[in-house]
Amino acid sequence: MMSSRQFLSGLSVGISVVLLACALIVWEQDPFDKFDTRPKTVYGLSRVQDFGGLLGWQTKAALTRLYPHNAIVVGTSKLLDIDPKDLAFFDYFNASEANANLDDISNYLDIAADGMKLVVLGIDFLQFNDSANRALDRNAREQVRLAFDPGDPNAGRSDFSRLRAPGFPANIQYLLNGHAILQGLVQLALRPGDDCAGEIVLYPGGNYNKISILSQQQSEETDSRAIDERSYQVQLDHLRTVNYANFKYSEKSEAALRIIKKKLAQKGIAIVAFLNPINDRELPLLRDMGLSRDYNRFIKAVTDIFGDDAKIPLQDYGDPKYFYDFDAIHFLPQTGAAVVNRMVARHFGVELPTGFAVFDRVNEFEPIASGAEPMHEPALAFDHTIDTGWVASSSDAHPWIGARLPTTDAIEKIVLTQTGWHGGQRKVVAIETSMDGREWQTMTPQPVCVPSPRNTLYVDHDISAEYWRVAAQDGGGTPWRVDELALYTRRAHTKTLEDFGARPPTH
Repeated sequence: MMSSRQFLSGLSVGISVVLLACALIVWEQDPFDKFDTRPKTVYGLSRVQDFGGLLGWQTKAALTRLYPHNAIVVGTSKLLDIDPKDLAFFDYFNASEANANLDDISNYLDIAADGMKLVVLGIDFLQFNDSANRALDRNAREQVRLAFDPGDPNAGRSDFSRLRAPGFPANIQYLLNGHAILQGLVQLALRPGDDCAGEIVLYPGGNYNKISILSQQQSEETDSRAIDERSYQVQLDHLRTVNYANFKYSEKSEAALRIIKKKLAQKGIAIVAFLNPINDRELPLLRDMGLSRDYNRFIKAVTDIFGDDAKIPLQDYGDPKYFYDFDAIHFLPQTGAAVVNRMVARHFGVELPTGFAVFDRVNEFEPIASGAEPMHEPALAFDHTIDTGWVASSSDAHPWIGARLPTTDAIEKIVLTQTGWHGGQRKVVAIETSMDGREWQTMTPQPVCVPSPRNTLYVDHDISAEYWRVAAQDGGGTPWRVDELALYTRRAHTKTLEDFGARPPTH
């Protein structure tokens, strides 16, 4: 009969073997590209934001040098979900980072702001809590600089070999991280015949595409929004016990803002700074915690530096409808885009139309596809819900789905959603157009990997067509499913301030 000591010994060995196996899977698959076990891809780098800190800033620095832009939007995780393509007047890069310290933002701008026309800065009360702020040390800041400028002319623009988890303890944490293990297992299962390896990133603007955006999007488009009170309470409890716990007002943050403003002015770069919207549900918490005085001091400090306009988002965007239904802390990406566009327009003396947005969703078209499984016709991919969807015929070696427009038009944004059956299936796709539905022209310069549940594809060609489609390039295997497909056109005059009669920039 097995003794208790033998049982515990065997259990310990079993647990150790399981942990070792999990660590080996993460090491070999490297789902968030922290090691050099396989070639770095820009898409991989875009995912390490889950881990924040030094690696997050390294990622932002490396991505900054990869993609053309003339403006930067930066702040905490509240701005991280904003797609720069939804921002008007300039070509933006989203440099926001979770728990971004103002000193670290200042360091990043020292590295990356040269040559910019504009910096947009969203400021949080959390950034004024000395008890919660931990800036990067000098060595870490040098690593961020190297990520932006490797200093090796032979390194190439896609060399990310310097981006690694900082130190052995952090690597161990990564190897045994549940999210990394799960993602590693998914990649292991999908690796055979995986054509996504090395493909271009879908979010080159630096923004983070949370999976949870999908459920929020569906509730908005089906008019079924409702606050998840339980999730809200969890978020508010987190603010109470973590973000605002042991609050100590930071005069260093005031100084950091003045330094940022001064340095940008010296470089001739305009800055638009504002107080990030705060959920109306959060205000009673601040009062209960005795933080009203510090909060008002924070508002006064920011407005003393950047003017009273900085308060506009606080006054107008506190209603929970501007925030996620399940998250009382983070406002919606469209809220963030509306705030940025409004504040930039105001800075340059521009009046935006009511309900201004960069893109309009196309609602009049005929759904078309290469074929479909029974009860999964293409129209189900356009019904504003991810509960239904189109599924390609199992015999279709080259599946595609798209739309015939009533007139020729230029589609510039396509959102592709795959969440249901075979939702983890990664595909390589191309955007194609046709004037007659028979001869097709590829719009994307190279095939694009769509490896996540929600993928936004942009068309950078000024081409109008009657037929538009998204075509799978890898074909074969299980039938391709698309839960939701949305087409968007760009509104006119969204990239030039002069069209609105803008005044000269001020600093």
